[in-house]
Amino acid sequence: MDTGHFNCRDYYLSPDAAYLDDVIGSSHQSQASPFNEKLEKPKPFPLFQLPLELRQKIYQYLLPCTTQRGQAGFAQAFAKFISKTQQPQVQSSKSSEDIVWKRGQTSLLCVSRQFHDECAALLYGSSPFVLSVRYDKITFRYSFLLANGLAPSKPTNFLDLVPPRYLRLIKQLVVTIDHPDSYTGMINYNVGGKGLTHGLREQVQKLVDAMKSASKEQMGLNSIRVTLINGNKFMDAEKRNFVRTRENEFRGDDQVQGVLEPFADLCRITQVEILGASTPEYTEYLRQAMRRG
Repeated sequence: MDTGHFNCRDYYLSPDAAYLDDVIGSSHQSQASPFNEKLEKPKPFPLFQLPLELRQKIYQYLLPCTTQRGQAGFAQAFAKFISKTQQPQVQSSKSSEDIVWKRGQTSLLCVSRQFHDECAALLYGSSPFVLSVRYDKITFRYSFLLANGLAPSKPTNFLDLVPPRYLRLIKQLVVTIDHPDSYTGMINYNVGGKGLTHGLREQVQKLVDAMKSASKEQMGLNSIRVTLINGNKFMDAEKRNFVRTRENEFRGDDQVQGVLEPFADLCRITQVEILGASTPEYTEYLRQAMRRG
């Protein structure tokens, strides 16, 4: 009887064969061990054979997305899928502070080229990006939602964070432009008066140029909401009279609204909303300029 060798898995003695050996004393040949049988690996799921709409639905459960603070249920947190034939819906929140991000798996973009292209289009195209334009920088307000309901914020430089190849995928922007008074400008930037307006306009021009250069053939952006803040009314009430008198010489809405002029270079934007310190006539002019084809 072949008792095998040190690799005991190569030989298998069935109970029936052992019983026959005791009864008849006949020899038998050892059988191959079932532990060495080749296991058939399951075939991968043919994900890319599904329609694009179904693949997008699957990606939505994994990728980061925006939601509104206080919205009930995670299912409502995911942005609606935006196809080429559909127009994005602007978030209905009254304030940009209500827009928060729900964390997800960005590692999907590293799986393959097709995964990257489809996930990037959904990640950047279905969520509004909240930006804050100040005298010295353009900030992306990344406010992420925690399980306990809190939403800490991590502001980062927008143009350094998002490369040009992803800028062209962004379809929704929520931009807040803060024009400080001379008192605040001298404290924060050592600049006052009309220099603050000029510096803000340069930052707005930098943002518009980046969005235009990222999509030279066709603007990916098709929804924008701009809010212009002309100082802080509560702080103005506490300042001395001579400061307020000097500010009134150049801080009217008709002077400050000039910082929005670079937005007129954008085109083919279907949904435009201009809020804050701008006259109705200038607001309508910008809206028509950005909607032109």
